[in-house]
Amino acid sequence: MELTDQAKEQLAIAIKGFENEAKGIRIFESEGCCGPSFQMDFATDINENETAIEVKDISFFVAKELASEMDAVTIDFNGQGFQLKGLKQREESGSCGCN
Repeated sequence: MELTDQAKEQLAIAIKGFENEAKGIRIFESEGCCGPSFQMDFATDINENETAIEVKDISFFVAKELASEMDAVTIDFNGQGFQLKGLKQREESGSCGCN
């Protein structure tokens, strides 16, 4: 997993400003109308089913079954939000019909 300098800067600001002391960023999978998607949230602690990945002094807590999918991911910040670039599309996910 990689982290652009701009993403690192924005994540560090967000973590510092979080009202409860965040120890890192949780990356998790959630189900949506178009199939699974990855989400990020503040984490105050690591869960037992997660692995910690340290990138540029930022801790990411990722479900163990998703950790290998994060190997080729670069987290970027585009000025409006964060993007996880490099995720491979899964076989079971098709095109989305949501509007």
